[in-house]
Amino acid sequence: FAEAVVAQMMHDASHASPPVAIPLLAGVKIVDRLLYDWKQISLAILKDLFLKFFGGVTKTVLRPMRAGASRAVAPAIGDILRYQAIGRKIRAFIREKIDAISGDVFVLSHSLGGIACFEIMVESRPAHVKGLITAGSQAPLLHEFGALQTLKEGAPLPEKFVPWLNLYDENDLLSYRADRVFQCAVDKRVDSMLPPFAAHSAYWKLDETWIAIRAFMTQMP
Repeated sequence: FAEAVVAQMMHDASHASPPVAIPLLAGVKIVDRLLYDWKQISLAILKDLFLKFFGGVTKTVLRPMRAGASRAVAPAIGDILRYQAIGRKIRAFIREKIDAISGDVFVLSHSLGGIACFEIMVESRPAHVKGLITAGSQAPLLHEFGALQTLKEGAPLPEKFVPWLNLYDENDLLSYRADRVFQCAVDKRVDSMLPPFAAHSAYWKLDETWIAIRAFMTQMP
């Protein structure tokens, strides 16, 4: 609830006239202050009361929400299933665009795009690609499922796999850590403090994201 209050405050500030940008770290500090003021740490018993209450109203509350939740989740799942069907064509299209660029390239990708670009690097890393950056990607999860088209379950990455920065947000239910599956990956956690589906699209609005990308790019030889 504290995060929701601060997220609404930041949203209202950004739409004020003139707009006001509240730094993310300031928002985190406000959340911490609210938790302290509300003595949330010492009221852990509320968790048990919360679970008992909602355990009794699950049928009356969640069932009416099922259709809306399904509509919210279906596009993401549908995109991934569609990729499984025509992934080769999608990767060929992206590879064509990468090959058309002269000079060093960093591939920046999001969500399903991260899966496709990851698999391009597995198939055959373009020589001029210096690094891969993924945000909100499900590639590590699909690898554990054995559902990637270019890398079998449990198989290691190619020896000369491209340097990889993976951005994830614990609020984003469609993002996954990569370093626990692929040792060469560098994970960076960001925190949008937004609800799950809003968090999935918030990476490019966060200073943390661009600071991490800048650091990753500048350390490349």
